[in-house]
Amino acid sequence: MTAGERLAMDGVRFAPDMVLERFGNQALILLAWHDRMLTVDQAAMDIVELGGAELKEAYWTTKDLADLLARHYELTAQEADLEADSLVDAWLEQGILVPSEAIGGAVKRVCEADDSGPARVRGDC
Repeated sequence: MTAGERLAMDGVRFAPDMVLERFGNQALILLAWHDRMLTVDQAAMDIVELGGAELKEAYWTTKDLADLLARHYELTAQEADLEADSLVDAWLEQGILVPSEAIGGAVKRVCEADDSGPARVRGDC
């Protein structure tokens, strides 16, 4: 069982701080919590956007993603399962997905700028 399979059994969701930007056939995924910017191709962005639209902010599993892939792409159930496992593993590692146990008070938030300086990421704002 992969890390993604273990974490996704209880549910994952897209990072709430994720911002998607398209530039022609390339795209950027901005992740404020991780102070990270990822460059992805159009196919990857299409899947992230599709997942975001259909799975919304709910928690979902690799099986839910596999079902989505099978519905929207010409994949067999086995191909969709393998692709979903691979995507969940990669997205968890990159911070695109957040496991259910990370959602709650322990997750950092992006805070508004105040008198102490520019906007920052921390857990106590």
